[in-house]
Amino acid sequence: MLLLMGNLEFENYITIKQVSIAEKLKIDKADVSKAMKLLVNKSIIIKVKEGTTTGYKLNPTYGRKGKVENMEKAKEQMEKDKIINFPY
Repeated sequence: MLLLMGNLEFENYITIKQVSIAEKLKIDKADVSKAMKLLVNKSIIIKVKEGTTTGYKLNPTYGRKGKVENMEKAKEQMEKDKIINFPY
């Protein structure tokens, strides 16, 4: 998780590949895949699809990199898409 947050891109995109994570942490890629799946199931990271590309974004309740005004828009869109409900 800390490695993902350390490689966070603007607007919370996670662009590091699972193979790179495995190499940096010196663990098996299958273990990285299991960990990513767990983080998605717990809505800590959100699986996003844009066009034909599938990627990940960090749930903004856990951290944020980007413009503050875009944070509320991102939260509203995730609630609209029924990805997650945010406590207010």
